[in-house]
Amino acid sequence: MSGTISQYFTGTDYLLSLPMVLLTLFALGILLIDLMLPREWKWANAVAAFVGVLFATAGVWRIQTVYAQSGRNLTSQTAFMNSMLVDRFAIYFFYLFLASTAIAILMSVRYLEIEHEHHGEFYALMLFSVVGMMCMAAGFDVVLIFIGLELMAISTYVLVGFLRTDRRSNEAALKY
Repeated sequence: MSGTISQYFTGTDYLLSLPMVLLTLFALGILLIDLMLPREWKWANAVAAFVGVLFATAGVWRIQTVYAQSGRNLTSQTAFMNSMLVDRFAIYFFYLFLASTAIAILMSVRYLEIEHEHHGEFYALMLFSVVGMMCMAAGFDVVLIFIGLELMAISTYVLVGFLRTDRRSNEAALKY
């Protein structure tokens, strides 16, 4: 092997994928931390998911500020050998997805307490679903769009059937 991995991935690649990487790390962290949390501390999963959304929002803001300070226009920045395109369209949808996820996290805390289903998997699946949506919004290659679609869809399938004791949830999961 004549080259190193650094010849294929640049700093731009890492910067443009920063929000998705942060959400993935927070989702994996929630899954790991949930194993060690006692039942009365399960609300910390929602806090971690919300903080992850805030960090990802800061990552999107960082993308904008880096390109604004360098004088380069954020019209079409590609990453990962032209498989990802981050432009104003993608940035708008990144913010839309992150804002809707933050609202959904805040609304779901009380609902999961009422249903006695306060599990970390719920919040991790929400974050994985947002990563899939962000991959679809920034995808410039069919493979990345397909990976994003599958990640979003599988996470949503599991979220639909999350309440296993509820008959309606089981029926919706079966139909979905």
